[in-house]
Amino acid sequence: DVIGKSVHQAVCMSLYKIPQSEDSTPQLFKLPFLWNDKTSNLHYVLFTMLENSVSKIHILRRHTDTSRSVSNGILAVEFGNFLNNSINESSDSRCYSCLDAHFYDDETVTVVLKESVQQEGKERVLAQLPLS
Repeated sequence: DVIGKSVHQAVCMSLYKIPQSEDSTPQLFKLPFLWNDKTSNLHYVLFTMLENSVSKIHILRRHTDTSRSVSNGILAVEFGNFLNNSINESSDSRCYSCLDAHFYDDETVTVVLKESVQQEGKERVLAQLPLS
């Protein structure tokens, strides 16, 4: 009751549209993870959009002080075929999707990637992305 009186919507961002004809709402988000950077007073949300591409991770940033006029930030990082060994290697030969993503500190996003090709012994890659 107390929290309900003090919480209000700060911003609304449309990320996707669902046709009104659908009876059940499909699951569109995967691996949502929240992080609060207390040093910079920023709140982060990590997620993938299943309909769009699981090879992309989206990072949404919002200032924790709603009275400040700081612009929101949202970006997508695509992992696709960034680990190809040569320029001649087929773009379909190594495609990566995001298995998991977390913050463990305020400066870095840690992502676990899985090779999407249906082969025995799929590769797993641990990638660390600096927020800067």
